Amino acid sequence: SNEEALIRRAYYQISIKYHPDKNPDGRDKFHAAALAYQFLCNRKKLGTGPNRLHIQLMLRAQSIVYSRYRKILAEQKYAGYPMLVKTIRTETEDEELFARVAASEDFSVPQPQPDSTKANDTKNDQRQRESASNAVLLVAATELAYETVATSALNAEELRREGGIQALQEAFTRCSVLLSATSSRPNDACVRVCGHIVSVLAAASQFPSCRQNIQELPQLARHVLRLLYYRNLPQLCCLSASCLAAFCIDYWLCVTSYEHGALYLLLRHVFAYDFTLEEAGVKTTETSND
Repeated sequence: SNEEALIRRAYYQISIKYHPDKNPDGRDKFHAAALAYQFLCNRKKLGTGPNRLHIQLMLRAQSIVYSRYRKILAEQKYAGYPMLVKTIRTETEDEELFARVAASEDFSVPQPQPDSTKANDTKNDQRQRESASNAVLLVAATELAYETVATSALNAEELRREGGIQALQEAFTRCSVLLSATSSRPNDACVRVCGHIVSVLAAASQFPSCRQNIQELPQLARHVLRLLYYRNLPQLCCLSASCLAAFCIDYWLCVTSYEHGALYLLLRHVFAYDFTLEEAGVKTTETSND
């Protein structure tokens, strides 16, 4: 068809431009283009039922639009909350939610090709790759919830009215218990879901009605505090700390956090920071104090 011809022509142009033999710095883009071409041209992915990869693609596309055009969209209300909240609830109630992909990697970001010495690892990664039937939609759905709420106060109110905060609390409960202080990795699906949810709560807590809704769900504060135990996930801990700081706008949320040990948990991270590293000229990163 004409559509397939256009896709094929565009792929050939990109592959010629970024082929590693001609462009040593183009390996990542060449690999990403090949994956995109395979996805678009593989008609086996187009079944009669819902295609989870297509739904995931639509959710991520909306997240990208909101993250790039916040000022333009700030005055517009997001119209998809009924379906978004329903998606979050459906995914949360799915008994095979995380059995679909044991460690769901974010394939929206091009990854470098593995070395030949890692052939076995590559095979394992291919087994874990998300497909039309096993894609984890909860990651993309919670990310979109954050992007929309962070863009406009209208969206925060609409999310609350649609029962979105309650749905996020249920997803938070489901995912937070799967975290591990030894084996969890930043790209695990449950870790990314928890990160998106605490970001939503931090953004929503700017608005009184949303704070009231959060107060009515005291387990939310406990779940946020629980994330501070996972020092092997420093980025998630930072998001949790930011969420707690946002909670402190409200007196009762601040008291609730304090009563559940927020001060002690935060001080553990403060005392673990070595302020002498910079003075000694030691190179550090935001995610490590090693």
